[in-house]
Amino acid sequence: MQTQAIEDYAKAIYDLTRDADAVGTSALAERLNVAPASVTGMLKKLAAMNLIVYERYHGAALTEAGRKLAVEVIRTVRRSRRTPSDSRSPTGPPLSRSTLEPAASSPR
Repeated sequence: MQTQAIEDYAKAIYDLTRDADAVGTSALAERLNVAPASVTGMLKKLAAMNLIVYERYHGAALTEAGRKLAVEVIRTVRRSRRTPSDSRSPTGPPLSRSTLEPAASSPR
């Protein structure tokens, strides 16, 4: 079962392990603004789901399945932040005639 909390943890672990092999509970607690004890409980749950490898006092690292989940969450967030003008598909409003006409030259 994938919840918002699971997605949040996967994304946070992904972000925090870009420069390290594993992330500790304190860093995750700070990033997610939750108590360290809550982080420990969720890490155990994520490990049981095979989304992370967690070793007490050594931290957590994403498994391949966890990494795929985190990347998908990040892509979904990026897609949802796009506006029609950001995308290259013709989903924006149709151009008006005035938009297609050249601008009038300014007098000298």
